[in-house]
Amino acid sequence: MSNPSSGVISAVGTPAAERTSVKDTVISVLISLVLAFVFRGFVVEAFQIPTGSMAPTLLGAHMRFRSPVTGAEWTVAPWEYSDPRSVDHPKPIQRGTRQGEALLVHDPMSGAEIRPLLMPTLSGDRIFVLKYLYSVFDPSRFDVVVFKNPQNPQENFIKRLIGLPGEQIALVDGDVFVRPVSQVSGEAGNPWGGSGWTIARKPERVQRAVWQPVYKSESAPQNTQRDDRRWFSPPWKASGEGWQGLDGKSYRYSSSGPTRLDWDVDRWPLVDRYPYNEAPLGGARSAGIGLLPGPWLPRYDLFGPQFYYPVADLRLTAGVLPEGDGLEAGFNLSALGHQFQARLGKGKASINMRPQPGPNEGDDAAWKTLGSADVSGLFRKGEITNIEFWHVDQSLQIWVDGKKVLWAEYEWSPAERIQNAMGMTVEEASGKNLITDGTKYRMAGVSLAFDGSAVTLHRVGLSRDLHYQATIKNQLIDTPPGLATHPSTVLTTSPDHYFCCGDNSPSSHDGRSWTMVDPWVAAEVDDTVGVVHRNLVIGKAFFVYFPAMDSSRRIPIPDVGRMRLIW
Repeated sequence: MSNPSSGVISAVGTPAAERTSVKDTVISVLISLVLAFVFRGFVVEAFQIPTGSMAPTLLGAHMRFRSPVTGAEWTVAPWEYSDPRSVDHPKPIQRGTRQGEALLVHDPMSGAEIRPLLMPTLSGDRIFVLKYLYSVFDPSRFDVVVFKNPQNPQENFIKRLIGLPGEQIALVDGDVFVRPVSQVSGEAGNPWGGSGWTIARKPERVQRAVWQPVYKSESAPQNTQRDDRRWFSPPWKASGEGWQGLDGKSYRYSSSGPTRLDWDVDRWPLVDRYPYNEAPLGGARSAGIGLLPGPWLPRYDLFGPQFYYPVADLRLTAGVLPEGDGLEAGFNLSALGHQFQARLGKGKASINMRPQPGPNEGDDAAWKTLGSADVSGLFRKGEITNIEFWHVDQSLQIWVDGKKVLWAEYEWSPAERIQNAMGMTVEEASGKNLITDGTKYRMAGVSLAFDGSAVTLHRVGLSRDLHYQATIKNQLIDTPPGLATHPSTVLTTSPDHYFCCGDNSPSSHDGRSWTMVDPWVAAEVDDTVGVVHRNLVIGKAFFVYFPAMDSSRRIPIPDVGRMRLIW
């Protein structure tokens, strides 16, 4: 039999407990909302990438391709028009539907034509942005930053910060040169020839994140024959006999005498082409204007016919497997009117440099050794040693099995860089408006040399650095030079100015090409064209938390494998 007293206590006590629980819940929710708004407003905020100006580092809406020929994966910007049979009246893409022959792209590892029947448009990456607290820390050079567009403050832009307050900035042959305002001496007509300039070198994590693959032997085609004819030509040419498998995934040299592999620069020119920018065939009306040679370089890109600029900042990699003792190797680069060399073998590594030998000097021209180091356990018989040779931002580096064993630098001013990159003085190049002409720059070349043992090479690869172009949008000779890309447009920043450019340099609407400032920004913040005032900077992008997904799916599925930190 129930106890009436306990029933009264239970009836009276339960509402009191419920009232306490509701009150605590409401307070907790309010506190959580306040903390969330505070956190969002002052610490971290989420954004979505709208366009491809930072590709392939960060992706806006795009199409993702996988080659059935090589297994290579790459992304291409969405096409507004796609019908190759209708140049004058192109038809809009029906995204995510069967396109027939409307889609045609080229595998960047082989040049093979890829014609997919189904290719959805993927949404842009979603990122977290750490907001700058200026009382604590300021942005650093080469940060990826989000800011209010000075031309339209209602729009958020994301770019890489390459120019800091209180300095003069020059983008020369794709690299960033700076000097403090205090050292600007007002050189009339040619500030690039002045003193105080230094090249801005990227930190290692940033550099590794921005290397752009040119070729990887592991992506070699499985079948190089089609209709009983060879359709694929490998990028390496051998000197002498004894090499096998140069069109495969591993290369073997069966002899022990001196030998060399040279990059086929005629068929594989080392230029700043982005597979992301490949355009539909509707752009063919302007085909062939000012392009460098190549087997499959598209004759037009997303923003029309373009000059490609030769790139001298390169990384050469290989897994070296000696079949005997005493192997010596040379990783060589010819660029900027000079030869750069990494020599490895017999427990030592050295970095050497010399001007390009004249016709009567040959290989007997003297080398200047920039540095040397002892490297234990180098090239042991039957063991793979992974070698990387970097030439980037006027520095040379040797990496052995993921460890940097040697570093050397050389210092050229912007004027000296133009002299070596173009073979003419900066006055000649700028006076004839040749700095904006990609065909006037010297093409780089690379080679591998071996002696002392038979050897097999695995994972042979070549990558290029970011290259900030001197022209903007349509790459024509008469296109005006972008801000900071020519002696006549050198940029000097105030204590509150930053200069930002996109990693996808040919198709980035950034400080190089801005021509105006929003009236409200000009009146309330700053009226300087081409720069970002510190009050417009939102913060640093640091993490891709929701990578691109297929927006056509009913249930959005993030590509978890591409979650990553942003460098």
